[in-house]
Formats: sequence, structure tokens, C-alpha cells
Amino acid sequence: MAYSKREFLGGEFGSQELSGRWDKIARNILDAGWERPTVTDKHFSEVISNFLNRWIAVKCGCRVLKLDLFNEMTHTPHLEWFSDRNAQTFGIDISKVVVLNAKKKFRGTPFFINGDIRELPFKDDSFDIVFSIGTLEHLRTQENAVFEVRRVLKHGGTAVIGVNNRNSMWLSPVLWETVEFLGICRRYCSYEPSLSPKDLEILLTKAGFTDIRLDGTYLYPKILRLFDVWSEIKCNNRATILKKAKMAVYSPTTKFFEALESWGGVNLFADMIMAIAKKPLA
Repeated sequence: MAYSKREFLGGEFGSQELSGRWDKIARNILDAGWERPTVTDKHFSEVISNFLNRWIAVKCGCRVLKLDLFNEMTHTPHLEWFSDRNAQTFGIDISKVVVLNAKKKFRGTPFFINGDIRELPFKDDSFDIVFSIGTLEHLRTQENAVFEVRRVLKHGGTAVIGVNNRNSMWLSPVLWETVEFLGICRRYCSYEPSLSPKDLEILLTKAGFTDIRLDGTYLYPKILRLFDVWSEIKCNNRATILKKAKMAVYSPTTKFFEALESWGGVNLFADMIMAIAKKPLA
């Protein structure tokens, strides 16, 4: 695992050490046999696409930066939503292994580099949109990264930030604490804390963002997500009966989650809290 809860709370890692730790996790995942998108992978991609359709208007040729390319390395390449709309796509990740494999899998012509989001290697006012999902919570302190997002955004540009929701109705923070305590999945993940919607709003306000709007995305309860990926890795092309049984359970619940999110009345209690914020024009 890249880091345990004890290590995470002990202080921030340097770029080189963090890179090495995430390289190790990326290699473990690539060697595990997770070769095809799972049920929850497909749902995750659909949910984020729907969210972006609701909130983001992409102009042809606009410049989009994504922080963290883990999704692009696996089976949920969210940045392709922007590429399909003729945006110029850029990405950065602390892991060299992730960057290399994200380049291989990405559909489009991206500019992916290895680097630290706490010190982005881009000039001021470089991007129209900066997109980050499931990344900031991996940092002991998020302030530097959020200030860097604001710095590289053009005036009037949009930041889209998604993090684990502390107020999740699926009680996901409790699951992550349990996974950490029991030492489960340590080859494939690291400790993940959560932020409340208010925490995220305060973080963005302190960095100088305005017009902050909060929404949420309903993913599968984490226990079902972990089982879905575990069964894919362990069974691969075998155990057809298990896969059919899993589909029988997951398919109707997918429709329920989609209906819940489209209603919107309880999205601040979704699994992931999403913020859309603007860098002031002046």
C-alpha cells in the first residue's frame, strides 16, 4: 500500500517517496488481472459523464487539466469526456507507472506528464478547466494543491473538484476505516480520509474561488465496489455463475442510484461530493 492511516497522519510525503509508493500500487494493479471494465467501472464512468453534462460547457480547443491519471490507467477514463468534445487534454500524476499506462490506454491525443499536484509545472493562467476527482483526499494537507489549481486556471476558468464525502449516506468513511483496521486490500489501495461538503467549500473559498456550487454523485456503496473489483481480479474469465449472479444484483441497483442522483434532493449525502468553482475574472 502507498501509505497506512498512521503514515498518512504522520505528515506529508516528499514527491520522490510518494511517486515510488504509488508506482508500487500501480504495478500491483496491472499485474492483478483487472483486464476489463467491471459493472461498477461502467457505472462510475456513466455517473461522472452525467455530472459533467449537467455542469460543464466545453468549447472546442479549450485547455483541460486533470489531476491524477489513475482512472485513465484503469477502466474509468473520465478525461475522455473532454477529449470527445475537442478539448485539449492534459494530465499529471505522481506515479511514472500510471502516466505511462494512461498514455497507452487513452483514446485521443493527450499531454500526460509525471509531476506533483502540490507544485504544478505549468505557467499561470494556462487552463480553462481543471478537473480532479478522488485525489485531494490523498494529501495530508490540501491547501497547496488547491492554490496551485487556482494559479494555473485562467481568469474566469472553472475548477471541478470531487472528494470522498464524509456525510455519505452509504457510510463510506466507516468502511474505509474498517478496511484500514483489518488490513484488507493493502496491495491495491491506500488510506483515504473524507471531507464534508462544508470542508470542501471552505478550502476553495480560502484559495480565492468564487461562485462555488456543490453537488454529489451516487456511486455504488464501497463494499459492493470492492467486491466487484475483487471478483473480477480473482475470477477473471472463470466463474461465469458468479458473474451472472453479480449482474442480477448490480443491474437494478444501478437504476436506483441513477434515479436518486437525478432527483438531486439528497446529493449532498452522496458517496462523492463535487464542487464547481470559478476563478474570478479580475
